[in-house]
Amino acid sequence: KLDYLDDYNPRTCKLQCKGGSLPLPDGVCISNKVPCTEPVRSTLSKWKRDLEDTKTKLMSEWCRGSQGK
Repeated sequence: KLDYLDDYNPRTCKLQCKGGSLPLPDGVCISNKVPCTEPVRSTLSKWKRDLEDTKTKLMSEWCRGSQGK
């Protein structure tokens, strides 16, 4: 289990995290379920990469911005 992930809500198609929730990408939830199909796996993998890229960019900007202070 991940420390920051509490649960998954199939009705809202959101991950419940510490301090909030995060919606899964469009096309992943079908009838309150996440089917384990190749298109869904591909969508989730791309979503994960995009989130990691965003995190890396933000960390770089924040760290670079704090060096001048």
